[in-house]
Amino acid sequence: MSTQPDEPDEPAGAVPERWVYGGIRVLDGKRVHAWIDPSGRELLYSHKRGRTTWAIGSLYTAEVSRHDGTTRLHNKPTYTGEQTDDVLRRRLRAADTAARAQLARLAQERNDARSNAIDDALDPVLAVARTLKSGPDRDAFTAYLLRRILSAWYTPPTPPEARR
Repeated sequence: MSTQPDEPDEPAGAVPERWVYGGIRVLDGKRVHAWIDPSGRELLYSHKRGRTTWAIGSLYTAEVSRHDGTTRLHNKPTYTGEQTDDVLRRRLRAADTAARAQLARLAQERNDARSNAIDDALDPVLAVARTLKSGPDRDAFTAYLLRRILSAWYTPPTPPEARR
């Protein structure tokens, strides 16, 4: 995976190539963009610039350099107005949809991990506590809550006749 530079990049040896945008993919739990090079390889890039919309299955002109087995994408690919065949576009759209669903599940899991059941249960109790204005009201409310919690912990001893 490579990242697109923050500033425009004009490296020596970069050549224009026609690449196909493949949509979103997931790599290490993060969103990346898939590009298909002329040889048919799917390459993943993390673009740092703001939201960019590319058309899945469409051709773009990409400035590319290759050194020591790595392929680097320079600058933002430009739209050519052409599309690939329908079979490839459907396959890329399906992979994009699956990746977006996986990213949504990962986001939900992170949200659920941050959720605390005790805090959720206390929300209505805290709403009532915020309405109490005087010290005696707060003390009475606190005493009531403590009595209820302690009574939940207290189990009466078993009577002797029930132990037999």
